[in-house]
Amino acid sequence: MEHSRLLTKRVEAGEQADALVLIKNNVESLLKEGKIVPGTETLFGQSIFAVGVKTGTPKPDVSTPEAFKKSLLSAKGVSYSNPASGGASGVYIAKQIDKMGIADQLKDKTKFPPSGGFSGTLLVSGDADIAIQSKPNFCRFRASKWSGRSLAIWHSLSYMRLAFNREPRKQTWQRLSSIS
Repeated sequence: MEHSRLLTKRVEAGEQADALVLIKNNVESLLKEGKIVPGTETLFGQSIFAVGVKTGTPKPDVSTPEAFKKSLLSAKGVSYSNPASGGASGVYIAKQIDKMGIADQLKDKTKFPPSGGFSGTLLVSGDADIAIQSKPNFCRFRASKWSGRSLAIWHSLSYMRLAFNREPRKQTWQRLSSIS
């Protein structure tokens, strides 16, 4: 969730928002700094990691860890968020690729989107033929699709938290915190 980290930095710098949707670690960090109103944090949603490809190209096999490993190794370009930027998704994906034992083999063909950007843009431009990011982020690209099974092999969900960094209106808080 690269974007969660960028939003967190903006709030740390003093920017205000009516509501924030961030990953848990970023909400906890802002709570410690006094940048979020205590007691306004609630689970808001979840997202899984997905593998995207450009529309019209075959879906990579992600049915097993070994099949997914083969798909990554045969790709001309692989894109995910840059772990050096500190975003949770990039760090997590890099660790998983390292655990698969193929980090060195993917190094020269790994493409990172610009900070705050999406891996799907590199599919659309042709710079990558496989992208890994949270599934909802693929929805913004008409020229990309995600493979049907996503990355259940990694057993990872990102849990999104809703929080406020200024006192919410009572009606807004009640309505949003009652969503199930």
